[in-house]
Amino acid sequence: ATAPPPTASALAQRLEALLDAAASMSRADVTAVMAFCLDNAPAARAHASQVISRLLDRPSGSLEGRDVAILYCLSDILYNASHAHKTPGAAVYRSAFQDALPSITRRLHQATTSERSLGNRLRRSRLPSAAEASVRQLFQVWRDWEVF
Repeated sequence: ATAPPPTASALAQRLEALLDAAASMSRADVTAVMAFCLDNAPAARAHASQVISRLLDRPSGSLEGRDVAILYCLSDILYNASHAHKTPGAAVYRSAFQDALPSITRRLHQATTSERSLGNRLRRSRLPSAAEASVRQLFQVWRDWEVF
């Protein structure tokens, strides 16, 4: 007898654990999130919401490595979903991420504004943080791909 398919709750818990691990920003952990999402593409809307929530529900304050890691996961899912033509549901990731992008960019802008204010008070510097530079670089990659 085969095991029953995992419940939506079990899949959501697994994705949460993978997203937590991806905060390390290791390529393997980011890839694991992408592979999980594409392997479970029929639940793309729910999984995309989980990824998006990590960015929208982030704590107030400066950008952190975990924010960049989630963006890397989102980007990896987006890129690979666009090449997964035979994977039912994969295209849903693009539309879900596209719909959330204005809110995501506003939230990230708030974080960079907060970071600059704090940074200027502490060191009177206008240099972007490493996290902000990574976000800008990723957005440039998206422009180059003409993904949105």
